Amino acid sequence: MPSEYATRNVDLDVNVTVRSTLNQSYYFTNGLRLFAEEGRSFSFDNRGTGYGRGEGCGMVVLKPLDQALKDNDTIRAVIAGSGINQDGKTPGITMPSGEAQGEYLTHVT
Repeated sequence: MPSEYATRNVDLDVNVTVRSTLNQSYYFTNGLRLFAEEGRSFSFDNRGTGYGRGEGCGMVVLKPLDQALKDNDTIRAVIAGSGINQDGKTPGITMPSGEAQGEYLTHVT
């Protein structure tokens, strides 16, 4: 079963997004002897014998600021704006358009 984002678009006072990196391919890749004997990676080091896997789960809870203040919740961050854009044609996926990114920022801030 592949990991997937779990999000629901419903009218609630709280929005919860969960991401899991649990992966059943561990059993297959373990047989290939790709994992480090120590259970961790030593990148660019002569102690390296493979790579160390990390799996887990994270969750983000989004709530309107006024409700979080009313509920006396611990507030770690406030989302001041959001948006979505597309850079158009660029030399590569790791080279976004600076012009498009700048224009995007003027619309969401």
